[in-house]
Amino acid sequence: MPLSSLYAPFSPDVENHHRRSVRHRYSAIAHPRYGDAFELDVEEADVTFDSAWSPYIQASVTCKVIEDAALLAALDPRNGCRVTIYAGYVYDGFIDDVHPLADLHVRERRVNRPANTITLTLASDEALAEDYKRLAWGPHASTVGLNEFVTSHAGFSVVPGPVTVVSDFPEKHGAAELADMVQDVGQDSLSMIADAAERLDARVYVDGDRTWRIARKAEISGVAALKLFSGPEGTIFDSEAILTRGRDAGSGFHNAVTLKYLWKDSAGNDKRMFGNAVISSGPYATATVGYMGLYEEREYPVSQATANAAAANVLRSKARRGHQATLAAHAAYWLRPGHTVTLQLPSGAQERWLVRQVRFTPSTGTMTLALNQPINVTISTTSG
Repeated sequence: MPLSSLYAPFSPDVENHHRRSVRHRYSAIAHPRYGDAFELDVEEADVTFDSAWSPYIQASVTCKVIEDAALLAALDPRNGCRVTIYAGYVYDGFIDDVHPLADLHVRERRVNRPANTITLTLASDEALAEDYKRLAWGPHASTVGLNEFVTSHAGFSVVPGPVTVVSDFPEKHGAAELADMVQDVGQDSLSMIADAAERLDARVYVDGDRTWRIARKAEISGVAALKLFSGPEGTIFDSEAILTRGRDAGSGFHNAVTLKYLWKDSAGNDKRMFGNAVISSGPYATATVGYMGLYEEREYPVSQATANAAAANVLRSKARRGHQATLAAHAAYWLRPGHTVTLQLPSGAQERWLVRQVRFTPSTGTMTLALNQPINVTISTTSG
């Protein structure tokens, strides 16, 4: 991928500007379901993109209280109010390079007294898919392929539609693995999407422009989206390198996974299936260092082959998370999870890392990054 694509929509030489002392500019525009858009008087904001989260984008905006009662009432999470956050730079000559960072819906509005501020909690549209639970009369999603499955579930939850879906996979990809994924009454669409993605080793997330993306898992790239180093001309403020054993289910290292699937068949009988995967050879194998196990449950019908494939895909992702780094640096607003960065810390050689999380704080012009150093492992599965 050319650098211009990694930097877009920012200027092709944005990284060079970013290393200098530039002004940061940010704003937030509210888009009520009923009424005209208006700008918020923002005091603080942070926006986090995380490939281990769903929703992928989560944000908080604190602004001065709005005295106009009608505008204050319009910031209502119950009727679909949205907020677009903008961020970027002002270069010499008062040249703006400012673009939308994220188009999010309001999850919660708090009016804080006597501080006279409003705090908005925001999220990308996966949270709407979690809000949607199939009712008895609700439609069923297409299971002819992953693209069609995600499009159906996104359409159920995002109102008004239509939704935009962009996929790295062809039409009808994964039909066999999804054939039994019927949404029961009360089941939410987000968990259905997450399980489908696990079965097919894909990432499904909603980007900052509200596009639903069905992507292949990110790998270390030959082209770095950002060069990070410390020192007089560096952009890193502080850093921490981490090696972790089973740190936690969300971000830690594991070498064994069991997924337990529970469901009722058409006759109402309880059914269960286990998908199992382990690292079977090398320095992190269970036979070499013992078990760092992860156990999770799913509520969907599944075949043994699909359950094992899902367990192997989950394990492959968890095995990438044992070697981590966190750091704070000048905000590079084009950077996203899945990008490769080149990192030079004081005590080590220059290395390529994969971005897992980036949290922007436009009010201070900074970001914090969580990085992973992926490893290749041999995985085997067993029935049970």
